[in-house]
Amino acid sequence: MRACRHSLAVAALLVSAHPARAAGVTPGGPPAFAVQIAGRTLRQYRPSPERVTIISDDALKATVTRVAGDEWELALRPRAATVTAVWFPWEPDKSTSAPRPDTAVVYYPQFLGVAVRASLLSEWGWRGALYPGDCFAPLVVVADETQARMVAATNWPPRRVRPMYSLGRIGLRYDDPLAPGARRTYRALILRTTASANEAPWQSALDVYKAWLADRMRLAGLRSEPPGWMRQLHGWLNIQLQNIAVWDPDSVEQTWNRWKRQLPWVQFWGQMSGHYVRGAPEAVQTGCCLAVPGVHPRYQPGLTQLARTIARDGRIGFYSRPPSPYGQLVSGDGSSETPDLGFLRTWLERNRTGLGANAFYIDVLGHHDFGEPLGIARLLTKDFDRATVIEYPVDVYPGAFLVSGSLGAGAWEGGPGRTPERLGAALTRTTVPAFGRYLLDDRVLFAGESNGDGRWWGPGADYWTERQAFLLGAKFDVIRPTEDGTPGGPADRALVAAIRARDQNGWWARNPVYLDRRGIGALPTDVDVRRYRGRDGETLLVVDNWHEHRDVMVEVDGRSVALPEDRLAIVIVPGGT
Repeated sequence: MRACRHSLAVAALLVSAHPARAAGVTPGGPPAFAVQIAGRTLRQYRPSPERVTIISDDALKATVTRVAGDEWELALRPRAATVTAVWFPWEPDKSTSAPRPDTAVVYYPQFLGVAVRASLLSEWGWRGALYPGDCFAPLVVVADETQARMVAATNWPPRRVRPMYSLGRIGLRYDDPLAPGARRTYRALILRTTASANEAPWQSALDVYKAWLADRMRLAGLRSEPPGWMRQLHGWLNIQLQNIAVWDPDSVEQTWNRWKRQLPWVQFWGQMSGHYVRGAPEAVQTGCCLAVPGVHPRYQPGLTQLARTIARDGRIGFYSRPPSPYGQLVSGDGSSETPDLGFLRTWLERNRTGLGANAFYIDVLGHHDFGEPLGIARLLTKDFDRATVIEYPVDVYPGAFLVSGSLGAGAWEGGPGRTPERLGAALTRTTVPAFGRYLLDDRVLFAGESNGDGRWWGPGADYWTERQAFLLGAKFDVIRPTEDGTPGGPADRALVAAIRARDQNGWWARNPVYLDRRGIGALPTDVDVRRYRGRDGETLLVVDNWHEHRDVMVEVDGRSVALPEDRLAIVIVPGGT
């Protein structure tokens, strides 16, 4: 098909912060784009409905090309002035069709997934955060019960981008300046999906990005390969040293001896801090997460001796993170190291050689921009010990992630009873961890009490955090393994029930892949069920029947399956695939 050149009068429109309404782009057709030129207003461009459109004016030369299916590429070269921001895709017109604006939900990749009621947003009131950093994937999905729209950046190597949304609009914004004469390309998936009998629209949209991502990571050699022992463990014991008023290594060892079969990893926070006291003078720095790669005197020599004891039979880890203020761990093109990476390497090695660590945790690594994403991904693949967990996920980072905090997520106000299906005038936003889990369907996740999710841990909250971690197929991040918080107290009932169900069914050996509620219907009241695919293609149901309802059934691909009365259970569906 011939390339089409548009004149400036058709292709480019100067717009203010509130551009006039115009005709929308035909679904499936080439996306619009927009550029911010230094000292000027936003300029938007509408390609013709062709496979290739060439646009040329006084500001730039650009080509919009259909790469394949719903994937498009913008090639951009500024002429006389620096382009300070690029929107690709850009939606000049507010969507007024499906997904229905009055019922649509924006699904966004922060924490492990968050959601906001779309109709309560303001027009041109753009919201969004940086990928990689606050966002674990470069995409936005807006969906109702029948249809979904998604934009997703498909640059490779992956690049910094801000997935953005406002009332009726979603887009991707790049803030890296582009000088006159320089050329850069931008790629994006832009698609609409509809509900099927087996799958929600937002899942159908993510399926397309998941397939693209899996192919790119395979070709790049970015395999998520935690060591076998990490795949098999049920979680770790999280010891917050700074919160222990009187340091007693014997108490920790007692807890370890009781739980070492189920929770063989002891992970320490706060080894660099004295006892944390709220309101203490700023000069007395205390806390879980100081950037001090040393050990506070109050823990020695007992901490090192305890670590050596635990390492003989299990795994021991200590806190670490990049220095603050946070800088880059790899150079701009990801090819060389930085002083900040040297700092982190030294800290990890001190934990290994000085404290006997044989497992590793790096804080904040998945929650900030530490440099070229593929460079960081390769560090995790080739440079760091495979026995490493980082805080929060990034889709292209292989390995294991601590996602505690994703249930409540601070201002996103998640918690029991708060789901995207209940969004309305009284509930405008919430968390939706199933969104991120569905994208990261086979990754190793740790979830539990850290980062505020301990609010719903234990009997006082009906074990809601433990039950959510079980449903999400996560390993447990455990600060309090007992009902009363004492080493010898009654064991946490939900923790024990979840571990028993997983052991009875050889859960970890099945390499389960999370499918959420795909193909599940007629879900009983007060019962939750999630579906997984096992290593051999078997269907696995993870069941939360905490209040022990009898004679309950669920539909799986249209056929009835009985659920057990057990509070937490795993069901292997006969003949399931």
